[in-house]
Amino acid sequence: MYLAYIEQPTKYIDFLKENDSNFTTVASELNEVWSILTDNYLVEENPNVDLKFIELYSCLDDVILYESLISNFKKLQNVINIIIEKGFLDNDIVQSTNFNDFKKLKINIPESLGMSQSYVDLINKDWKMVEKLLSNLNASLIFYGFKKGQN
Repeated sequence: MYLAYIEQPTKYIDFLKENDSNFTTVASELNEVWSILTDNYLVEENPNVDLKFIELYSCLDDVILYESLISNFKKLQNVINIIIEKGFLDNDIVQSTNFNDFKKLKINIPESLGMSQSYVDLINKDWKMVEKLLSNLNASLIFYGFKKGQN
C-alpha cells in the first residue's frame, strides 16, 4: 500500500483530492485487516470500527472543510488504535522486537487550515506515520500466517 504525498506548490483542489484518496486507501486497508482479525475469531465483529470518512473535496465551506479534516484524522486515529489494541496487542500477534511500532497512534492534527509548507509537511508526516504503521500491522499478519505475503 502506498499513500500519496502532497508536494509544494500544490493546488488546493489537488490537496483535497490527495487526502481523500489517502483516506479511501487507508479505509480499504484497515477494513481488510479488521476482516482478517474477525475471520480468525481474534476480535468481535464490530466494536465501533467506522471507516466512512467525509469527502473533503465535496466540502463547500472552509469551516466545514477544516472540521471534516479534523474529524477524519481523529476517526482514523481512533480506529487504528482500536485495531492495535484489540486486534494485535490483546492477541499477542506483534511481529516486532520493538513494541513501540505498535504503540497508540497519535496524529498531529493541524490547528489551522492553510497551504503553507509547514502545514503540508505536517500532513505528509501524518500519512507517512500511518503508512509505516499499516505496514507493520500487515507484516505481523503475514508473520503469524493470517495473511499471505505479497510477491
